[in-house]
Amino acid sequence: IAREPATGEWLGAAPVIGRGCASWYAVQTQVRREDVAEISLQRAGVRVFCPRYRRKAILHGYLREVVRPLFPGYLFAGFDSSRELRAVHYSRGVRGVVMFGGEAVPVADSIIADIESRMTDGCVRLQPSPLRPGQRVEITAGPLQGFAGVFQHELSDTERVAILLDTLTYNARV
Repeated sequence: IAREPATGEWLGAAPVIGRGCASWYAVQTQVRREDVAEISLQRAGVRVFCPRYRRKAILHGYLREVVRPLFPGYLFAGFDSSRELRAVHYSRGVRGVVMFGGEAVPVADSIIADIESRMTDGCVRLQPSPLRPGQRVEITAGPLQGFAGVFQHELSDTERVAILLDTLTYNARV
């Protein structure tokens, strides 16, 4: 994703899958410095995917549409960890690469592809949930098929990050 220099508007993203990068990794950025890390990594020749979404927010007393990172404080970088890990780790705006047991945790291409498939005009489409808090739900597909539960609430930014990290560390342990 890039910005239009004159207006600061976010432009549509080019596809990130299938570009021949070694592996994708989750990279933790400094607080609210995803843009700085993204530019720094791109200048170093690293492929970067920082999915964003649009939402309405009150800014300076007006309701406006704003673009926010889907996973605040994180982005995805495609690189060869055996050669470029140190360069990525020490790039401007980066706090570090997500590690488990001293090893960088690769992100499955399917996760990146799934996020990318939900993008329109450079941003991920977040559908409002038709569910209401307290409503009973049953999972009809996937590994949890047949399980039932109660819908609590839509995920906040922090909860999305927690699920991403849980997914990454779970995959690293398997």
